[in-house]
Amino acid sequence: MPEVELTGTLAIGSVTENLRPYFEEFLTTQNIKIIDANVTFSYQNSLRLICEHILPACERMQLELSKLMGYSLWTQRYGDFLETDSVQSSIDHFSDLIARLHEFASDLNHLATTFQAFIKWITMITIKVSDDDSSVEAQNESSLCEDPELVLEFLNKDFIKDSLSEYFVPQTPKKANVETLSDLLTKAKESYYKMLKKPSDTLSEQIVVTSKVFFVLKGILLDQQPRDNVISITTTKETYYAFLQLNPDPKYSAFQYSLCDIPDGVVTDIEFFDAEELGLCLQIDEDNSRIETLSINKMKFKTIATTKLITENPKIARSHALNKMRNTKIGCNGRPKRRIFSVVGSNGLIKILDMEDNQEEE
Repeated sequence: MPEVELTGTLAIGSVTENLRPYFEEFLTTQNIKIIDANVTFSYQNSLRLICEHILPACERMQLELSKLMGYSLWTQRYGDFLETDSVQSSIDHFSDLIARLHEFASDLNHLATTFQAFIKWITMITIKVSDDDSSVEAQNESSLCEDPELVLEFLNKDFIKDSLSEYFVPQTPKKANVETLSDLLTKAKESYYKMLKKPSDTLSEQIVVTSKVFFVLKGILLDQQPRDNVISITTTKETYYAFLQLNPDPKYSAFQYSLCDIPDGVVTDIEFFDAEELGLCLQIDEDNSRIETLSINKMKFKTIATTKLITENPKIARSHALNKMRNTKIGCNGRPKRRIFSVVGSNGLIKILDMEDNQEEE
């Protein structure tokens, strides 16, 4: 077996005649470089996937579950929706998954270290076998291997075998407290669904539909809406925007809407600035945009009583040109003494507008 012969080579520092054809046919210098590049690329991308994507997502999920745990302890308010035991079960399963992912990342990083030690050693052995002119010089080297322990570990665990298989393939016989990443993810997902079953059942059982109104809005694409609380309606001639009422009049029990015709451009983003103004980013032409604010208090919100929707022309409160900015997105802060609009274009330009002094900063 190659690993046995290679272990002997590591021990005595020379290649046996039985192993020499293996180096001449398979472990050439060029093949070793290809193997090194491919395996190192796989190790690095696996570590990046775990450390930059999977672990942050799991830790964020654990943070949200911790918030739900706090809500579940408030039984007077959330007792009908959350059970402390089910939330704790989800936290425990995600903790097990995170711990196992950390173990996998640590073992993978160590495997990458042993592999590099093996590549360095096997390259020198290959040069020694293939280059007869320098064989005397190679024989005079005091040691061809700088890290024999790491090389021996790689030969024993990973040259023929796969030391990371326990993270993906169930072991036979099964080791105590050793589960695959797939099994841990399945358990975490099942516990999460179980936790959400109670609020789902509660809502399904206790919701009472008092009335229904059906109407058709042609051209609505739910995956292309500019912002929550806003629905864009595209017809053959123009585009309308329906704004949900944030603080509906308590005397109305039905849904209220305001359907506005904005003919000046295409709305790329919308944000509620405060209780009085609504910020709009408009794409005027290919290279220019404009930011406008609408007076919410002057918008007429209506209840849906018929299948016919009535539009209105919105009242523009403020307007500012955004030259050379395309596909703009908006962020805002409407608090007193910190009232700003921040606008970012897809071409990398940024503007910060002071809504108190009407100043801007690029």
